[in-house]
Amino acid sequence: MTRYHDLKTKIESIRLRKEGRRSTDIGRMLGVSVSQIDRWQNLYEAHGERGLSNKNRVVTYEKKRALARKVLEKGLSCEQVSLKAGCGRSSLCHWVALVLESGNYEVLKPKRNGKNEENRSGRRGTGETSRGSGVSPRGEHPFKKNIRNDASEEKRGRVEKAREIARLSKEHPLSVLLHMANMPRSTYYYRLSRPVADKRMAEKRAIMEIYERSRRTYGYRRITMAMRSLGYNINHKTVRKLMVSIGIRAVQKRKKYRSYRGTVGKVAENILSRDFKADAPGLKLATDISQINVAEKKLYISAMIDMFNGEVVAYRISESPNLKLVMSMMRRALRKNVFRTGCIMHSDQGWH
Repeated sequence: MTRYHDLKTKIESIRLRKEGRRSTDIGRMLGVSVSQIDRWQNLYEAHGERGLSNKNRVVTYEKKRALARKVLEKGLSCEQVSLKAGCGRSSLCHWVALVLESGNYEVLKPKRNGKNEENRSGRRGTGETSRGSGVSPRGEHPFKKNIRNDASEEKRGRVEKAREIARLSKEHPLSVLLHMANMPRSTYYYRLSRPVADKRMAEKRAIMEIYERSRRTYGYRRITMAMRSLGYNINHKTVRKLMVSIGIRAVQKRKKYRSYRGTVGKVAENILSRDFKADAPGLKLATDISQINVAEKKLYISAMIDMFNGEVVAYRISESPNLKLVMSMMRRALRKNVFRTGCIMHSDQGWH
């Protein structure tokens, strides 16, 4: 919670500074932080005693918009703009945060009966947007979801929150981000310099060793059994969570499709007897069904080749290895007149 100091305390700090006292000694005497004393000194040098007074300081909408523009569009810091204007730094950060979240400057207008101009107009007004400042439309900006939500802070931790602020600080003022995240600047730099150690590093290393030793075929159940045999008291759900965080999963061998299902109907005699050489095209043909994988989807191709030169004379592709697939391939071959008198068509005599 912000602590407010009376004018007498501020003037006393200025007097002690003129006497040559250090800010640390003055802060210890008055119970004020060093940064606050330095700010009072800067305000006094820029505006005199008027800059130290909090009374009758009413900021209009036009002034709020002008100050927020200096931060968002000109790239100035909230500290610089607030000192020059003689307003509070936290107030300016709050105004800039409102503009970033809403996407327009109309949100800074004074409220009437608990509703501002934008709410009373049903959000149909064409508010002036801050173009070129990285401001996004309402509902699309990552600030509120990533760094302002208290529940998110509990789940992800302060380190992740500080990293997210560091990423966003390349495009937006750091002081505004820290204000939105309700994180002190010292805490921000402390969390960046001292990341939290991974408490599950030993388990992750053991999982990787078992995974590589199994030629990447073990899933989380068998890895859990292997971990317990090594002395780790770990649950299978934890193993699965750690495998997801590492980015590994069991590699399953895909089964090759086989159309043969035993003896079905009459068994034809093997006339070719492995004599696959042909003297002319259209005399010896071979056909079969194969499974192909495209974008993790199973497809089936029924093809016919000519043994004279290995040419694919007809084929069809389907999502199901049914009889319709084979018949459509045969009809295409008949339309192309690939069969000659005395032609032999060889297959594995699957159920098709």
